[in-house]
Order: sequence, then C-alpha cells, then structure tokens
Amino acid sequence: MVTKGGLPGLPAEFLIEKALTLSQERKEEDFEAFFALLVYVLFLFHNINNFVDMNAIKIFMKKNHALALHGETYYSIHLRNSYGKGMVTCCTRLLYKWYISHLPDTFEFRSQKEGLKWSRKIMTLTNTEIVWTNNHFCRMKTLDCCGDFPNVPLIGTKGAISYSPVLARRQFGFHIDKIPRDNLLDGFFLEERVENKEFRERIANAWHLSHRK
Repeated sequence: MVTKGGLPGLPAEFLIEKALTLSQERKEEDFEAFFALLVYVLFLFHNINNFVDMNAIKIFMKKNHALALHGETYYSIHLRNSYGKGMVTCCTRLLYKWYISHLPDTFEFRSQKEGLKWSRKIMTLTNTEIVWTNNHFCRMKTLDCCGDFPNVPLIGTKGAISYSPVLARRQFGFHIDKIPRDNLLDGFFLEERVENKEFRERIANAWHLSHRK
C-alpha cells in the first residue's frame, strides 16, 4: 500500500503482476477478481494514472457501481460548472452514452455528408428535435427520495452531491404541473477532502430506506 496524490492505494503495475501470476498458476477465481478490479478502477473510476486508490476499491467491494458512477459524473459536472472552467473528470463512457441518447436518431442528423462538425450540428438543434423521453422507462419505478433526505444523495470517490427527481421527471415523460416545494429543491455539495464522517454515514444509511414512485 502506497500514497499518491494524498490518497492511499495500490500501484496498477503491482495488481497487474499479481493477476499474471494467478493466471499462470491457473487460480481462475482469484485472477478474475484482480482483473475485474483493474477494469473497473482504471476504466470507470480513473483518478490518478496507473494507480488504484482505496476509495475506488471500497466501491468495487460494495458491488453497486451504478450509484457511484452517477454520483461521480454529476459531481464533476457541477464542480466544473461552479468554477466556470476545467476538465470534467468522470466516467466519460457513461457521460457519452447519456449525451447521445438525447440526440436525434435520424439518418439526416447522424450522417456527416454536409461536412459539419458535431459541435456545429448540435448547435442547430431545436427543443422539438431533442429526445427528452425514452419509452423504455414508461413502466419503471423511479427513486423519489432516500431516508430523511427530501431528494436523492449520491457519493462518488471524490465527494457527495444530491439531485432532485422533481427536476428530472421530464426524462420519464412527466411535466411539472406546479411549483415544487422548497425542501424538494434543497441540495448539498460536499467537496473532496472535506471531512464529514457523520454526514457520509447518514447518506449511506439513507440508502437502506429508499422510496420509489
């Protein structure tokens, strides 16, 4: 175990060597565990080059990566937006899939025969051309709140942030027909390296009492 960028963790080279050794010894289950950890951390929770930090390892061991991936992406976008500049550091594959899911799926838009760059083509889109809803979500129950939080709290490897499902319901085909209550719009943003153990534990416990609609 070493420290890099102020975070404890393991060098990727060490884990790769262990994985190769296990493969040669035909210890398949152990090899698959090491290999899966490397894939998840280096591709999904990439933070420091060639380094697997303990925050990512803990999330991997909990076996529920979706919540952390969403939290990480939303956290990074919010942080860079508040700074007004900087690079978004998150699972870019997840962000890309979400982004293109809202673009028109027509040949006219997808084709590059006009020679326009994607940035120029996106700038020409109107409100009616953007794909706001997805029919696959019509019959799904969505998270409404967790524990005593009036909204949904998320924790990634870098910090914590909450979002209000009230503002996200258009993606599920619902319109906001009245002004939401103030407490439904209350959110929080806990930056990286801000120590607040009790609050983080409160978030973790809230997920045992998640409410769906």
